[in-house]
Amino acid sequence: MTVDIRKQLHQFTLSHNLDRLTGYHNEIKRLLSNELISTKKEQSKSKKKEEKLADIKEYYTKELHPKLINNTFLMMFAYLEEMFCIILKGYAKIDEASSKTGLEKYKESFKRHYDIKLPSFLGWNFLVDASDIRNALLHANGNISYLRKPEKTKNIIKKYKKDIKLKRNVIFVNETYLNSFLIKIDEVKDWLLEKV
Repeated sequence: MTVDIRKQLHQFTLSHNLDRLTGYHNEIKRLLSNELISTKKEQSKSKKKEEKLADIKEYYTKELHPKLINNTFLMMFAYLEEMFCIILKGYAKIDEASSKTGLEKYKESFKRHYDIKLPSFLGWNFLVDASDIRNALLHANGNISYLRKPEKTKNIIKKYKKDIKLKRNVIFVNETYLNSFLIKIDEVKDWLLEKV
C-alpha cells in the first residue's frame, strides 16, 4: 500500500470515527429532547402534572444534558489519543518505553520519528488544557477539590470561563467548548497527516 493511499485511508477512518462520535452525542440529545416534548404533550392542566413536567425538565437541563456533554468530551479525548496512536503506528511507532504520560508521550514520539514539534501546532495549548480537564473529569469525577494541583485546573477554567463552569466544585464543559475541541481535533489531524 502506498503512503498516499495509507494517508487517505487514515484520513477517512479518522473522520468517520469522529463523525460517529458526534452523531452519537446529537442522537442522545435528540432522544432526551423528544422525551421532554412527549411528556409535555401528555400532561393535562392539572397542577401535579405541570410540577412533574417541571421536575423532568429541570432534571434534564441540570443533570442529564451537562453529563452528556462531559461524557462526549471524554469520548472525544479518547478519540484524540486513538488518532495519535493510529497515525504513529501507521507510519512509525509509539515510544512504549517513554516515561512521559498523556499528550507528552505523543509529543515525544512525533518529534523522534518525524521531527514534528506538536507544540508548533497553533491549537496545541488548547489540547494541553483539554488534557488537564479530561484528567480532572476522569480521575476525580470532575471534582477539583480531589486534584493534586487544583490551582492549575482553576486557572484553566478561568481561561475558558464562558465554556467551562464549576458547579459545587465539579467541572462542566458546555457545547461551545465541545465544538471548539472538535474543531481542534480536526485541525491537528489534518496538520499531522500533511506532515507524515
